[in-house]
Amino acid sequence: MFFALSKTLGDWLSTPHYLAFSLLGLALLLRLLKRAARLRRVLVWFSIAYLLVLSTGAFANLLLYPLETAHARPARLAAPPTAIVMLTGSTDDERLGAGGVEFTEAGDRFVEAVRLAHLYPRAQLLFSGGSAELIGAKRYREAEALAGLAAQLGIAKQRVLVDRLARNTRENAVNSARLLRAEKLEKGPILLVTSAWHLPRAVGCFRKLGLEVVPWPTDFWRTRTRLGAFVPRPGTLMKSDAALHEYIGWLSYKLAGYL
Repeated sequence: MFFALSKTLGDWLSTPHYLAFSLLGLALLLRLLKRAARLRRVLVWFSIAYLLVLSTGAFANLLLYPLETAHARPARLAAPPTAIVMLTGSTDDERLGAGGVEFTEAGDRFVEAVRLAHLYPRAQLLFSGGSAELIGAKRYREAEALAGLAAQLGIAKQRVLVDRLARNTRENAVNSARLLRAEKLEKGPILLVTSAWHLPRAVGCFRKLGLEVVPWPTDFWRTRTRLGAFVPRPGTLMKSDAALHEYIGWLSYKLAGYL
């Protein structure tokens, strides 16, 4: 039930353009019904202003700053890691490519995880994540695809663990904890690799289960706040989407007892 709600009501609430277009749709409906002229104007102007503000780099940076600065990479590790856990969410199987793995803006996660695996050759590499789709989730399992690609990049198959079932951050933590404990790797250090803006929620989920992971941020989305950062850009809206999604996700996980 939690997963279904997060992928329906949760996505709607945390995605700026969904909310804005819903309000514009409501304004259009009221116009057709010839009702509430003042409310229609408020809805239209609020939706436009909402999208314009959240489409500026300056505001996106403001939203992302607390998330991306919550955890920094350690200057050095107390001991070589026993495991490197990478959370999926870095590929898009809907993209029409040449049959290989098609990465999104979060592809840094995979690059960093493989780099760390080469740097620490004794560490196990765990890819955690299946599909976050509400419908058709069995068609594509990202962790399996990344495990295959890691093998092509020189990571021995016996070093790779795969969690192909996790659908969200909570399940990433639960399934990873089970696999790591089965391999007696839970004492760590365990490096947790994911996007910097996703780490507060991810670290909280893992530590709630008793795993003292070492946060390893990558895929930073903040940019320099120059004059151009105050100009609305369509691509910037995605950054605001991600940040708002994380804040709402963190709050819902806290209320659910996952953090």
